[in-house]
Amino acid sequence: MKLSTTILLTFLISISGNTLYAQSVGIQKLLDNPEKMYSKAFVYSMASTSIRKWQIKKGFATKADYVLPKKVGILTFIVQDRSSSSSYSAGGWTHKTTAKATKDGTSMVANEIYFNVINGLKESFSYKGMNLLEPSEYLDTNAKQDLYNNFELKDPKILKMFSGVTGSGNSGPVIGYRAMPMLSFGSGVKAMKVRDDFFNQLELDALLIVEITMSITGNALYSINSSIVYKNPASGTKTVYGDFSEGVSVKISSNLYAKKPEYSDIFMTEEVEYLNKKGKTKTRNEAVGLDPNLYKLINAVVGANVGAFEKFVLGKK
Repeated sequence: MKLSTTILLTFLISISGNTLYAQSVGIQKLLDNPEKMYSKAFVYSMASTSIRKWQIKKGFATKADYVLPKKVGILTFIVQDRSSSSSYSAGGWTHKTTAKATKDGTSMVANEIYFNVINGLKESFSYKGMNLLEPSEYLDTNAKQDLYNNFELKDPKILKMFSGVTGSGNSGPVIGYRAMPMLSFGSGVKAMKVRDDFFNQLELDALLIVEITMSITGNALYSINSSIVYKNPASGTKTVYGDFSEGVSVKISSNLYAKKPEYSDIFMTEEVEYLNKKGKTKTRNEAVGLDPNLYKLINAVVGANVGAFEKFVLGKK
């Protein structure tokens, strides 16, 4: 199945009374075995506990200073699209076709995912006593709105190199968000200082970044990455660490180069009739929505991130 740009822009239309096809077998297997999913499928990247221990030992912070944040803002929620390709050989020539979604199409997919997971994301945080805020909630002054919308981001070379290998696609954030993956803030002491100043002006205790990598035209999911960046309780002291030097990430990923990705068939399809160029009635599958299990998996990844984050902040094993 190949999804056209037209289909991408209209796949949210609900068509009732017809049979929907194809759900991701890979995602279903994960959801059927939560214990394996949480213990093996998710890759946890914890902030270094040595930072916490050192700051407490040196008196820059106390154990009581390490508390779960009250205000966590969603910095970005983005779908990063990877192009898909197909090829065939004829007459001694190999013909290769590369397809990618439009930026508008990618943002539309991001929106559909977002509005089906946001309540679950907020519940994961509120269950632990944290308030997850959307940009419309924490950008509560004109100054903050201007800061968020006009902050200068870098174009990471590593992303250019990566897309050059895999085939570049388009990335689309949820409408109202900017595409702000952590790599776009750059690296080095100066870049981190600029980033920290930006985060501080947003007046948040922590930030959530959700990045979903998929091939929209290839009908596949490659990774879900959730990261929580925590304001250093020792900021303002003589600690050597920055204001937002600690974070916890949880990621689930699939082989980007596999001929049939582990998490394929993430779009629900429907068989429809159409007239070909000769006027004959044919049938084909068209995308009409996303596999609801994708929403469950995203909520599970972010939920695991919240759990790991709580352990880090409170010093739990």
